[in-house]
Amino acid sequence: MDWGKLPRSPEGTYASIQDGLAARNHPEIGNKTYTGPSRVAGSHYFDDMETTVPIGVFRGKSKVSLHYVVLLNQPGHMRGNLDYIFLTSVTLQSTQNAVGVAEIVSGPKNESIAHGSSIRTSFHRLHRPEGINFQVPRTDGPGFETKCFRGWLLLVSADRLGGAELLGTKLAFGPNVKCPCWQCDARNGKHMRRANSFEEPGRQSFTRRTDQIYKDQCAFAQTLPENRPPPPRRPPGAPKPPAPPPCKHGLTCRCTRAHTTTLSTG
Repeated sequence: MDWGKLPRSPEGTYASIQDGLAARNHPEIGNKTYTGPSRVAGSHYFDDMETTVPIGVFRGKSKVSLHYVVLLNQPGHMRGNLDYIFLTSVTLQSTQNAVGVAEIVSGPKNESIAHGSSIRTSFHRLHRPEGINFQVPRTDGPGFETKCFRGWLLLVSADRLGGAELLGTKLAFGPNVKCPCWQCDARNGKHMRRANSFEEPGRQSFTRRTDQIYKDQCAFAQTLPENRPPPPRRPPGAPKPPAPPPCKHGLTCRCTRAHTTTLSTG
């Protein structure tokens, strides 16, 4: 069995990755009549790490961005072992900021699928019907044997800052940042300062974005001019213009930051 001989959980109870909708609805992993090569599922994790230059603190610090892939087929108690966590890229954060995180995860636009080393090209090769041959330990004795595998990226995870960088949303969540969450329409406030406060019962100060609201916002953004002229620069010493009033269009509002000067909304 691709997922190991794990006991199946009761209906409606989440026990592991194979019980989630992402796995069950996947056209290949969730295919109960699948007869091809053995299937594997991967999880991509991204985080930054601050390192101090060993020759002295006065030389400054260098932050590096680390990308990992974890095999999800292993049982839960083994999945986080270092033997099953694969480091896929290490890059200076300054370099990643310069080229964009998509360049690190997906590789250059002209990267060859057959020979590329990025996460995108690697999973493209694993997606092909013929899969990829690996040397694996034999189950009937010592030594190794050749076995074919196919695989797909089933899960992407990161902390809040890493997730914002992957999604292209706001990285900061200070007291002056509005709408720092990409999963709802909540304004910043005290509830943004407490862990798990979004799940408190009876809280009505925010509403989660639905798939339809997100699609509407994306469709509206596509209609905006691509080359919007920048606002005129404020002369030195001139007073700041008044802040626009808050948006009153409702929960399904499709206002964007680029459109605030025209709509006078938040």
